[in-house]
This record gives sequence, C-alpha cells and structure tokens, in this order.
Amino acid sequence: ATLAEALIARDGFLFVASADCPTVLLCDPLTKAFALIHASRESTVREIARKTVELMTGAFGVQPGDLIAGIGPGIRQESYVLQTFAPAAAADSPWGPFCRLTDEGVAVDLIGYNRFLLIAAGVRPEHIDVAPVDTFTDRDWGLGDEDPAIQLLLERLLEGARQRQHGLARAGQADQGHERNVGIE
Repeated sequence: ATLAEALIARDGFLFVASADCPTVLLCDPLTKAFALIHASRESTVREIARKTVELMTGAFGVQPGDLIAGIGPGIRQESYVLQTFAPAAAADSPWGPFCRLTDEGVAVDLIGYNRFLLIAAGVRPEHIDVAPVDTFTDRDWGLGDEDPAIQLLLERLLEGARQRQHGLARAGQADQGHERNVGIE
C-alpha cells in the first residue's frame, strides 16, 4: 500500500481519513481533475496545498483560477494550541498572520494557512469555501446522516463547479489521461 498525503485523479474515487487535520478538496469542472489532501501540520508546513495545485497543472493541464476548493472540516486555530511552533519563529515567516501567542503556547491556523497557500498557487479566493466546523470542539458534527455544515460545503462546491462548467469552455484540453499517481516530497 502506498501512503500519500495528497491524491489527484481525473476519474474514479478518492478517500482520505482524517481526525482533526483539515482536508482540502480541489476540483476543476473543465478538465474533470480533482484532488483530495490530508493537510496535517507536517504536510501544511511542506506546503502540500500549493504543491498539489502545481501537480494538477502539470499532470492534467488545470488552470489554477478554474479550481473550486473546499477546506475542512478540521481543527480551528482557537483549539489548536502547541507549546512551540518552529515554522513561525523566523521574523520573515509567512506563518506570522496564522499564529497567535496565548498563555498556553501558539495557536496555529492550519485552515487559514492552507487557504493562503491555495491563493498563492492561483486559486481565486471566491472559489474557496471553508467548512465552519471545529472538529476538536464540535464532536457531533459527523454523527448525523447529513451534517448541515458539510452539506452546505458540498452544495457550494457542486454549484460552483456547475457554474464554471456552463460558463467556461476551454478548447482542446491537453492530456486526455485519466489518472496520475504523484507523490509530494
């Protein structure tokens, strides 16, 4: 079995297991490419969201501005407090706006930083939806048949994909392959 923190494909199904780590879903309604990311602290520090967009661009001809993204559910900054967080220590660290000192340590915003990475990779901010669920404090969020927050996120992703598909049509899609196994270092 291959372990991966991100999977990209053009057809089929992807699955990611996550407890409190945020997940990121990317889809391009034009190329039909999609990705699923397990945005753990380590993967987020390694900028997995940005790298996945770049891989989708190379593998499937995705234009980052066409991507529709959903982030979460996952642990929110107010619940994710670490004693120390080395990536934020440098004065020029891009993590600054996503870390807040508290009496207990450093509150880290993994969801916000992954959103920042997607925007830096060319995904339009208005194409990114974030699930309003803190998996650390809201223990009932996934126990019902249809969690309203997740249903809303999925509906917004699907509606965005439908709007993009009807409103845009790029001529001659390059690469007609269906799936790529790509590792992120």
